[in-house]
Amino acid sequence: MFEECKNRKKTLVVTICNEKKQERERQESGERRAHKTLWHQAKTVMRPHIFHFNTQIREKRFLSNSPKRATNLRQG
Repeated sequence: MFEECKNRKKTLVVTICNEKKQERERQESGERRAHKTLWHQAKTVMRPHIFHFNTQIREKRFLSNSPKRATNLRQG
């Protein structure tokens, strides 16, 4: 009688744990999806700035007086 009760309790605990785990995973996947969309929005908003920043760097590199770097750029 006692053993049976103990086993039932154990299985109950396991099922509760599994349910909690599944719920947590579901929440996390939702959060991940939200994060992805947010990051995508941020990227699309930031794209012009990033492009501008990259062109500035490229121009600076081209204007820099190190001959090695300038020749590399001209070849590429």
